[in-house]
Amino acid sequence: MNEININETDSLKWSPLFDVIGDLVSIHGVDGSILKVNKAFADFFGKPAEELIGQKCFCLFHSCSEFIEGCPVAAMIESGHNSRCEVKINSLTFEVSAFPVKNDDKKIIGGVHVARDITFAKKKTLELLQFRSAMDDAGDGMLITDAVGKPIYINVAFSYLAGITKDKANTFKVKDVLRDGSIFDEIVNDISYGTYHKEEMYFKQHQSPPCELKCSAVLNDGLEVDSLLWVFTDITERKAIEEAKEYKEKLNSIVEMAGGISHEINQPLTVFAGYVDLMGMKFATGNEKMEAYIEKMKKEVSRLREISKRLSKITTYKTITYVGNSQIVDINKSSSDSEL
Repeated sequence: MNEININETDSLKWSPLFDVIGDLVSIHGVDGSILKVNKAFADFFGKPAEELIGQKCFCLFHSCSEFIEGCPVAAMIESGHNSRCEVKINSLTFEVSAFPVKNDDKKIIGGVHVARDITFAKKKTLELLQFRSAMDDAGDGMLITDAVGKPIYINVAFSYLAGITKDKANTFKVKDVLRDGSIFDEIVNDISYGTYHKEEMYFKQHQSPPCELKCSAVLNDGLEVDSLLWVFTDITERKAIEEAKEYKEKLNSIVEMAGGISHEINQPLTVFAGYVDLMGMKFATGNEKMEAYIEKMKKEVSRLREISKRLSKITTYKTITYVGNSQIVDINKSSSDSEL
């Protein structure tokens, strides 16, 4: 037998099973003649199967009079082995496979032709590659996991922040790289819609910078969580700016308060100092005990003046531990005057 006989060859008897297959399946002779097609094949060309039988595959698919260059059927006939390639048909892209059919003498007498529409898959693959390229160019650490937190993809920035090398991208456990593993549990167990936000978190590696975490759930058509997109932003600079702003605001408040206190102290202190001088002139002359008291009061007046002066010259914010481990302003270190 040197040609395929659909009706007599048991191994190629057409089964209703082929009509269930979504791919375009057909049986060809060695000259490219179409001998049998499934329902998907006929539906694609919008014709009854009977009208397609006998046509040349290259004529039907490509409107030409011979096998096109790179045709998997021609390659299969020439090599005697399975052949596969991508073929553009109008605006669609197909993955076309050809499988040889041989007679008892191992001679090729035709082949099975399978064309799978991969247009959508190619588009998604391209979008994924573009997305991954964009992820790798991003300054934020980005991680994609499945719904239960198993890593799917990490970008370069995440590798740096978490201390994960690319070769371990699909084997590490997210929970193990977070300093606070409860964050992982909160996200995986609770997130369903919207985003999870953590203003400040750290990775377990000791050199981890402070990071802001935002995690978004990606839903499938059934509105179930399909995957999770984790975005880690290094907030070292932002935190430094916020701390500097907070320090400045606190310093301004302290300077204003210290200036007001200094002003309020100076007025009664001046009056008090005057009375001490009068007391010294009136009561202390010849009275050693009284003179000693007056001298102590003068020293304390002088000390209060120095403190008031320090308060009026506060230019920075330094604290000192006080009773009960509370922190109070260290007037000496906070003032621009360095000596009492």
